[in-house]
Amino acid sequence: MVYPDWHRQASTVTLLAGTGRWWYRPCAAFTSGSLAQLAHPAPRRTVPGEGPCVDACRQDQVVAEPDLADPVTRRWLAFTPPALAAGARAVSGFPLRAGTVRLGALNLYRDCPGPLSGEQHADALVVADVAARWVLEAQAGAPLDAVAGELEIGADFHFAVHNAAGMVSVQEGISVTEALIRLRAYAFSSDRLLADVAEDVAARRLRLR
Repeated sequence: MVYPDWHRQASTVTLLAGTGRWWYRPCAAFTSGSLAQLAHPAPRRTVPGEGPCVDACRQDQVVAEPDLADPVTRRWLAFTPPALAAGARAVSGFPLRAGTVRLGALNLYRDCPGPLSGEQHADALVVADVAARWVLEAQAGAPLDAVAGELEIGADFHFAVHNAAGMVSVQEGISVTEALIRLRAYAFSSDRLLADVAEDVAARRLRLR
């Protein structure tokens, strides 16, 4: 998701596993500007049990800090300094869940302080739900003891395309996989780039039926 008033931003989808010690694996990202490094942490890095992603997943609720540099209540003592150094000023974590199973979180960063608007918050909830369903669909085809290739670090995810596929999935009541097929079919039949079609869908300039 990209909003005009968000300047430079980054968003990541992060899978978490473990109980006492948590490691995280970024499986998808849209990044731009100075915040790109926040979306590409070291693989399977053990985190100090803090940050919006970990809290959102552990607490199973949205976690937000609209002013990371001057919060009302200081938290995330290990997470905050490097996030500020990377240029983040506001952060939000939206849990990814499938029923009662917690998968991880959708993380949003931006370079100026301030809360999400009601529309942005609602859109982030939809994207988090779509991302959770996509993770399940991707992992369903993988061996029991392996992570799906699409979820590996550095996988070519094309977040904007999957964001649009999620919107089509919700609008038409179809699976994300079927929505991706429709997006590709429309792009082919209209002789357009898939990314351009996805951008129009995400901006609500185009609705596939």
